[in-house]
Amino acid sequence: MTTRLNPLKNQSPLSSSLIAFLLGSTASAGFLLSGMILPQKTFDFFSIQGLQSGSWDPSLLFTFCGALGTNVVLYHATRATCNKPLVGNSFQLPSVSTIDKKLIGGAALFGLGWGIGGFCPGPAIASIGLGNVLPAASIFAGFLTALLLEGKTTPSEIVSKNNNYVWIATLLATMSIASYVAPFSGFIFPSFSCSLFSGLQGGLLGGSLIGASVGLYMLLEGKVFGFSGVLRGLIDPNQEDKKPRYAVLLGLVLTAMALSRSVPMLAPAPRVRDAMISVF
Repeated sequence: MTTRLNPLKNQSPLSSSLIAFLLGSTASAGFLLSGMILPQKTFDFFSIQGLQSGSWDPSLLFTFCGALGTNVVLYHATRATCNKPLVGNSFQLPSVSTIDKKLIGGAALFGLGWGIGGFCPGPAIASIGLGNVLPAASIFAGFLTALLLEGKTTPSEIVSKNNNYVWIATLLATMSIASYVAPFSGFIFPSFSCSLFSGLQGGLLGGSLIGASVGLYMLLEGKVFGFSGVLRGLIDPNQEDKKPRYAVLLGLVLTAMALSRSVPMLAPAPRVRDAMISVF
């Protein structure tokens, strides 16, 4: 007999924003621990020369496994034990499962951009907390270009509809202030260290945190926690639920700023032959 969890009643915008902030923070910690916040991590993983020389960095593979494994377990546990999310009103699952040209083309463009720049949207936003604004600015410029190319909005609507200019101004101000404060984060946040915060262990732990943030969002809110969709909605004038999206951004940035001095992200990458040994 399956035990069904009872959802909470009377969800408030504050609780939704708080959940978004906490899970954005969890994902940001995962990005730092796994090294995904550094583009070199991506370059070292996809390096063909590294495969040939034996210097390939496999830790990103452990990140993928940790994220996928944690999310799969949480998702199926949620669907098996809950009639509806614990906080949200209902489960909102994707209804399209067709593999078409748009999906393949979009995935290819995503991979091309990731391989060239070394960032995907979540880590790019988190890197603002390290004082690196250019990746985030590029991500939002890409979102803005996509909105216009889709023909679903116009430049004037992006500025004026639903007071969207307020959120765009808030976003720009946040990016500017965070990039200025980031070099002084050592005076704000304490530092600490742990042997798990490096190498393959860091990759596995970081991936597990990323997967946990996605799985817990489904459990609590009943929605897919996709960073591209969450962050794109900040500048999309047709999206009205801006506060939780902005809370995700704050969680990503502030956590990266807080942990930046505690994670040895520049530790030497493990050799392929040592991969299965050093993780234990």
